[in-house]
Amino acid sequence: MRVAEDCLITVQQRITDENDVAFDIGTEQLCYIHGGYNRTLAKVEAALEGKEVGESVSVLLSPAESFGAYDPEKRVVAELSQFHVRPNIGDVVCRDDQQEPCTVVEITDSSVILEGNHPLAGLSLIFHLTVTDIRPATEQEIINADSGCLTASVKTLRAIKYGLTTLLLIPLGVIMIAGFIEEVAGDGIITAISLIILLLILLFGLWTGFVSLRNAFRKGEMLRLSQKGLIWRLHDPNQIPWSRVESVKRTGSEGDCDYLVSLTDRTFFSISTPILNVEQQDIGQAFLHYLGPDKVTGL
Repeated sequence: MRVAEDCLITVQQRITDENDVAFDIGTEQLCYIHGGYNRTLAKVEAALEGKEVGESVSVLLSPAESFGAYDPEKRVVAELSQFHVRPNIGDVVCRDDQQEPCTVVEITDSSVILEGNHPLAGLSLIFHLTVTDIRPATEQEIINADSGCLTASVKTLRAIKYGLTTLLLIPLGVIMIAGFIEEVAGDGIITAISLIILLLILLFGLWTGFVSLRNAFRKGEMLRLSQKGLIWRLHDPNQIPWSRVESVKRTGSEGDCDYLVSLTDRTFFSISTPILNVEQQDIGQAFLHYLGPDKVTGL
């Protein structure tokens, strides 16, 4: 078996500089899901592609490709009094005014020196890698590896409620509007056109309600947004890669919205969120995570 997408890979790694001076960091085994989940450095993952158990490879990474350039501003001095518990050298802490964790590198009588850079920041590094194990990753392992992955199934009671509400309210609204138009406009051409439009709205509403009731009893995963693409089983049981998605637009009102997905082949489909067991804003955030704000509108 070779290193490939969605495989769990175990690698023995050794990290040195260009003079073959080894670093203690990175001498342990690396275990990750292969396939662009950002669980290891991109150039390391590319070098391992296609390798078999027992094969070795070495790859040189610049600071930009590994742990970044060294930033002097990330080395800061904090007052010892800021800490509720006296820290020890090597502790990883977060200051109240900083989001990124820092490592305690020095302690004086009144202050603590914190280092926010990675220990190997600013260095060109050679990763010496040997593949020790390869196996297919389980579905749960893939979901766990994808930090932005969202899955959803149909919530039966919510879908039944949505379907019955649609079947009752839309016909009632159409009847009321039709009566008003006939009373105001009489029997002219405007009334006839308006009634045809209302009939189409009625048919669409009835169809939406019946579909919702039918889907209420569907079991299993209905929606998945992941690193690889999206699956909406009411449209296509197969995964649609993000490269095929032209845009996503949220339509409808707060609490009763759909996501209109347009594909590059000029087809489109709608994801009905009211029947799902996840919050609508979480679906929108997942689309933003994978597509970016340029392709997602209406949030």
